[in-house]
Amino acid sequence: MIGAVAYELTAVDDGRMEGFAGRLLHAAFFRHLARCSASFSQQIHDETNIKPFAVSPLMRPQVHHEMIVEKEPFLVSAGAKFFWRVSALQDAIFEAALMLGEGASVQVGHVPFIVTAVHADGAMESGGIEPEELIASALEAPQMQDVTFTFRSPVTFRRGTLDATLPAPELVFPSLADKWTQAGMPGSIEKASVRQIAQEAAPSDWRGRTQRVYFGRRYGANGCVGSFTYQLKGLRERDQKILSLLAQYANISGVGRLTAQGFGQARTSFR
Repeated sequence: MIGAVAYELTAVDDGRMEGFAGRLLHAAFFRHLARCSASFSQQIHDETNIKPFAVSPLMRPQVHHEMIVEKEPFLVSAGAKFFWRVSALQDAIFEAALMLGEGASVQVGHVPFIVTAVHADGAMESGGIEPEELIASALEAPQMQDVTFTFRSPVTFRRGTLDATLPAPELVFPSLADKWTQAGMPGSIEKASVRQIAQEAAPSDWRGRTQRVYFGRRYGANGCVGSFTYQLKGLRERDQKILSLLAQYANISGVGRLTAQGFGQARTSFR
Protein backbone atom coordinates (compact mmCIF):
# COMPACT_ATOMS: atom_id res chain seq x y z
CA MET A 1 0.00 0.00 0.00
CA ILE A 2 1.10 3.54 -0.77
CA GLY A 3 -0.38 6.80 0.43
CA ALA A 4 -0.01 9.67 2.86
CA VAL A 5 -0.19 10.24 6.60
CA ALA A 6 -0.89 13.71 7.99
CA TYR A 7 0.19 14.78 11.46
CA GLU A 8 -0.81 17.58 13.75
CA LEU A 9 2.31 18.82 15.53
CA THR A 10 2.27 20.92 18.70
CA ALA A 11 5.40 22.79 19.78
CA VAL A 12 6.65 21.77 23.21
CA ASP A 13 8.94 24.78 23.72
CA ASP A 14 9.61 28.16 22.15
CA GLY A 15 12.16 28.08 19.36
CA ARG A 16 13.44 29.45 16.08
CA MET A 17 12.23 27.71 12.93
CA GLU A 18 13.71 27.92 9.44
CA GLY A 19 11.47 29.70 6.95
CA PHE A 20 11.42 26.52 4.89
CA ALA A 21 11.78 23.46 7.10
CA GLY A 22 11.83 20.80 4.37
CA ARG A 23 15.39 19.62 5.06
CA LEU A 24 14.73 19.54 8.80
CA LEU A 25 11.58 17.47 8.31
CA HIS A 26 13.47 15.16 5.95
CA ALA A 27 15.96 14.54 8.77
CA ALA A 28 13.14 14.11 11.31
CA PHE A 29 11.49 11.40 9.23
CA PHE A 30 14.80 9.61 8.70
CA ARG A 31 15.30 9.58 12.48
CA HIS A 32 11.89 7.97 12.81
CA LEU A 33 12.76 5.38 10.14
CA ALA A 34 15.99 4.60 12.01
CA ARG A 35 14.00 3.99 15.20
CA CYS A 36 11.75 1.59 13.25
CA SER A 37 14.67 -0.18 11.54
CA ALA A 38 18.23 1.11 11.46
CA SER A 39 19.21 -1.17 8.58
CA PHE A 40 16.17 -0.23 6.46
CA SER A 41 16.76 3.47 7.07
CA GLN A 42 20.43 3.16 6.13
CA GLN A 43 19.56 1.24 2.96
CA ILE A 44 17.16 3.97 1.82
CA HIS A 45 19.66 6.68 2.69
CA ASP A 46 22.57 5.06 0.86
CA GLU A 47 21.06 3.14 -2.02
CA THR A 48 18.08 5.05 -3.37
CA ASN A 49 18.59 7.99 -5.69
CA ILE A 50 14.93 9.02 -5.57
CA LYS A 51 13.70 8.56 -2.02
CA PRO A 52 10.53 6.44 -1.67
CA PHE A 53 8.82 9.14 0.37
CA ALA A 54 7.96 12.82 0.14
CA VAL A 55 7.44 15.33 2.93
CA SER A 56 5.54 18.58 2.95
CA PRO A 57 6.85 21.75 4.54
CA LEU A 58 5.17 22.74 7.78
CA MET A 59 1.62 23.97 7.21
CA ARG A 60 -0.37 26.62 9.04
CA PRO A 61 -3.73 25.13 10.08
CA GLN A 62 -5.30 28.56 10.54
CA VAL A 63 -4.58 29.65 6.93
CA HIS A 64 -6.17 26.82 4.90
CA HIS A 65 -3.15 24.60 5.52
CA GLU A 66 -0.83 27.03 3.76
CA MET A 67 2.65 25.59 3.32
CA ILE A 68 5.33 27.72 4.94
CA VAL A 69 7.89 28.80 2.35
CA GLU A 70 9.59 31.94 3.64
CA LYS A 71 13.00 33.53 3.32
CA GLU A 72 13.55 34.41 6.97
CA PRO A 73 13.35 32.19 10.06
CA PHE A 74 10.45 32.80 12.41
CA LEU A 75 9.74 32.25 16.09
CA VAL A 76 7.56 29.38 17.26
CA SER A 77 5.83 29.62 20.63
CA ALA A 78 5.14 26.65 22.87
CA GLY A 79 1.66 25.33 22.10
CA ALA A 80 1.72 26.49 18.47
CA LYS A 81 0.15 23.98 16.08
CA PHE A 82 1.22 22.98 12.60
CA PHE A 83 0.35 20.25 10.14
CA TRP A 84 2.82 18.00 8.34
CA ARG A 85 2.21 15.40 5.62
CA VAL A 86 4.41 12.41 4.75
CA SER A 87 3.77 10.47 1.54
CA ALA A 88 4.93 6.88 1.22
CA LEU A 89 5.75 5.33 -2.16
CA GLN A 90 6.38 1.86 -0.77
CA ASP A 91 4.46 -0.39 1.60
CA ALA A 92 7.20 -0.49 4.24
CA ILE A 93 7.41 3.31 4.30
CA PHE A 94 3.64 3.63 4.69
CA GLU A 95 3.69 1.19 7.60
CA ALA A 96 6.54 3.14 9.22
CA ALA A 97 4.67 6.44 8.77
CA LEU A 98 1.66 4.96 10.58
CA MET A 99 3.93 4.00 13.47
CA LEU A 100 4.60 7.67 14.20
CA GLY A 101 1.61 7.93 16.49
CA GLU A 102 0.01 10.33 18.92
CA GLY A 103 2.35 11.29 21.74
CA ALA A 104 5.49 10.71 19.68
CA SER A 105 8.26 13.32 19.80
CA VAL A 106 9.44 14.97 16.58
CA GLN A 107 12.49 17.24 16.66
CA VAL A 108 12.46 19.76 13.80
CA GLY A 109 15.72 21.67 13.93
CA HIS A 110 15.85 23.41 17.30
CA VAL A 111 12.12 23.08 17.99
CA PRO A 112 10.70 20.00 19.78
CA PHE A 113 7.19 18.95 18.80
CA ILE A 114 4.77 16.31 19.94
CA VAL A 115 2.33 14.52 17.63
CA THR A 116 -1.16 15.39 18.86
CA ALA A 117 -3.21 13.86 16.02
CA VAL A 118 -2.64 11.46 13.13
CA HIS A 119 -4.79 11.27 9.98
CA ALA A 120 -4.74 8.38 7.53
CA ASP A 121 -8.43 8.18 6.73
CA GLY A 122 -9.02 10.76 4.02
CA ALA A 123 -8.77 13.83 6.24
CA MET A 124 -5.95 16.25 5.44
CA GLU A 125 -5.37 14.58 2.04
CA SER A 126 -4.33 11.37 3.78
CA GLY A 127 -5.04 7.69 3.31
CA GLY A 128 -3.69 4.62 1.57
CA ILE A 129 -4.33 2.87 -1.72
CA GLU A 130 -3.02 -0.28 -3.32
CA PRO A 131 -1.00 0.42 -6.50
CA GLU A 132 -3.32 -1.86 -8.46
CA GLU A 133 -6.32 0.25 -7.36
CA LEU A 134 -4.56 3.40 -8.52
CA ILE A 135 -3.89 1.84 -11.93
CA ALA A 136 -7.46 0.57 -12.22
CA SER A 137 -8.94 3.98 -11.43
CA ALA A 138 -6.87 5.56 -14.20
CA LEU A 139 -7.77 2.87 -16.74
CA GLU A 140 -11.48 3.02 -15.92
CA ALA A 141 -11.77 6.82 -15.90
CA PRO A 142 -13.53 8.49 -18.85
CA GLN A 143 -11.50 10.46 -21.32
CA MET A 144 -10.38 13.83 -19.98
CA GLN A 145 -10.03 17.22 -21.62
CA ASP A 146 -7.14 18.36 -19.46
CA VAL A 147 -5.32 17.99 -16.15
CA THR A 148 -4.34 20.77 -13.75
CA PHE A 149 -1.36 20.58 -11.42
CA THR A 150 -1.42 22.94 -8.44
CA PHE A 151 2.07 23.19 -6.98
CA ARG A 152 1.67 24.06 -3.29
CA SER A 153 5.39 24.08 -2.61
CA PRO A 154 8.03 25.08 -5.17
CA VAL A 155 8.66 22.57 -7.94
CA THR A 156 12.05 22.45 -9.60
CA PHE A 157 13.88 20.31 -12.14
CA ARG A 158 17.55 19.95 -13.01
CA ARG A 159 18.90 20.91 -16.43
CA GLY A 160 22.65 20.48 -16.33
CA THR A 161 23.80 22.47 -13.33
CA LEU A 162 20.83 24.84 -13.33
CA ASP A 163 17.38 24.83 -11.74
CA ALA A 164 14.58 24.72 -14.33
CA THR A 165 11.59 26.40 -12.73
CA LEU A 166 9.01 26.31 -15.53
CA PRO A 167 6.96 23.07 -15.16
CA ALA A 168 6.75 22.19 -18.84
CA PRO A 169 4.93 18.88 -19.48
CA GLU A 170 8.09 17.29 -20.88
CA LEU A 171 9.66 17.85 -17.44
CA VAL A 172 6.67 17.11 -15.20
CA PHE A 173 5.57 13.74 -16.57
CA PRO A 174 9.02 12.16 -17.10
CA SER A 175 9.92 13.06 -13.51
CA LEU A 176 6.82 11.15 -12.39
CA ALA A 177 7.78 8.19 -14.59
CA ASP A 178 11.17 8.19 -12.88
CA LYS A 179 9.56 8.13 -9.43
CA TRP A 180 7.19 5.37 -10.50
CA THR A 181 10.07 3.17 -11.68
CA GLN A 182 12.37 3.92 -8.73
CA ALA A 183 9.62 3.03 -6.25
CA GLY A 184 9.13 -0.37 -7.90
CA MET A 185 5.52 0.27 -8.89
CA PRO A 186 3.84 -2.41 -11.03
CA GLY A 187 4.04 -2.29 -14.79
CA SER A 188 6.57 -0.62 -17.02
CA ILE A 189 6.37 3.12 -17.66
CA GLU A 190 9.35 4.17 -19.75
CA LYS A 191 10.64 7.68 -19.15
CA ALA A 192 11.68 8.26 -22.78
CA SER A 193 8.25 7.19 -24.07
CA VAL A 194 6.50 9.41 -21.51
CA ARG A 195 8.61 12.38 -22.59
CA GLN A 196 7.47 11.91 -26.19
CA ILE A 197 3.81 11.71 -25.15
CA ALA A 198 4.15 14.73 -22.84
CA GLN A 199 5.38 16.91 -25.69
CA GLU A 200 1.87 16.65 -27.15
CA ALA A 201 0.19 17.72 -23.88
CA ALA A 202 0.42 21.43 -24.54
CA PRO A 203 -0.01 23.84 -21.62
CA SER A 204 -3.37 25.59 -22.03
CA ASP A 205 -3.52 27.80 -18.95
CA TRP A 206 -1.21 28.73 -16.12
CA ARG A 207 -0.90 31.09 -13.18
CA GLY A 208 2.42 30.82 -11.42
CA ARG A 209 5.54 32.53 -10.19
CA THR A 210 9.11 31.72 -9.36
CA GLN A 211 9.90 31.29 -5.68
CA ARG A 212 13.34 30.87 -4.15
CA VAL A 213 13.81 28.50 -1.25
CA TYR A 214 16.63 29.30 1.13
CA PHE A 215 18.57 26.55 2.90
CA GLY A 216 20.57 29.12 4.81
CA ARG A 217 21.78 32.64 4.29
CA ARG A 218 24.18 31.73 1.50
CA TYR A 219 22.46 29.25 -0.76
CA GLY A 220 19.12 27.88 -1.89
CA ALA A 221 17.19 26.66 -4.91
CA ASN A 222 14.69 28.22 -7.30
CA GLY A 223 11.27 26.69 -7.86
CA CYS A 224 7.82 27.56 -9.12
CA VAL A 225 4.41 27.62 -7.41
CA GLY A 226 0.99 28.01 -9.00
CA SER A 227 -1.49 26.15 -11.19
CA PHE A 228 -0.65 24.73 -14.62
CA THR A 229 -3.15 23.06 -16.95
CA TYR A 230 -2.11 20.64 -19.70
CA GLN A 231 -4.35 19.52 -22.57
CA LEU A 232 -5.05 15.81 -22.90
CA LYS A 233 -7.87 15.81 -25.46
CA GLY A 234 -5.59 15.49 -28.51
CA LEU A 235 -3.82 12.39 -27.23
CA ARG A 236 -4.49 8.78 -28.15
CA GLU A 237 -6.56 7.06 -25.45
CA ARG A 238 -3.65 4.87 -24.33
CA ASP A 239 -1.31 7.84 -24.01
CA GLN A 240 -3.93 9.83 -22.15
CA LYS A 241 -4.36 6.98 -19.65
CA ILE A 242 -0.62 6.93 -18.99
CA LEU A 243 -0.46 10.65 -18.27
CA SER A 244 -3.64 10.47 -16.18
CA LEU A 245 -2.16 7.69 -14.08
CA LEU A 246 1.03 9.65 -13.51
CA ALA A 247 -0.96 12.76 -12.64
CA GLN A 248 -2.89 10.82 -9.99
CA TYR A 249 0.39 9.42 -8.68
CA ALA A 250 1.71 12.98 -8.33
CA ASN A 251 -0.63 13.55 -5.38
CA ILE A 252 1.42 11.02 -3.46
CA SER A 253 4.88 11.20 -5.00
CA GLY A 254 5.27 14.93 -5.53
CA VAL A 255 6.88 16.31 -8.69
CA GLY A 256 10.46 17.15 -9.64
CA ARG A 257 13.57 17.28 -7.47
CA LEU A 258 13.92 17.31 -3.68
CA THR A 259 10.42 16.00 -2.94
CA ALA A 260 11.80 14.25 0.16
CA GLN A 261 12.82 17.72 1.37
CA GLY A 262 9.52 19.52 0.93
CA PHE A 263 9.61 20.53 -2.75
CA GLY A 264 7.07 19.70 -5.44
CA GLN A 265 3.97 19.09 -3.31
CA ALA A 266 1.22 18.86 -5.94
CA ARG A 267 -2.52 18.41 -6.19
CA THR A 268 -4.09 17.40 -9.48
CA SER A 269 -7.58 17.73 -10.89
CA PHE A 270 -9.16 16.66 -14.17
CA ARG A 271 -11.82 18.06 -16.47
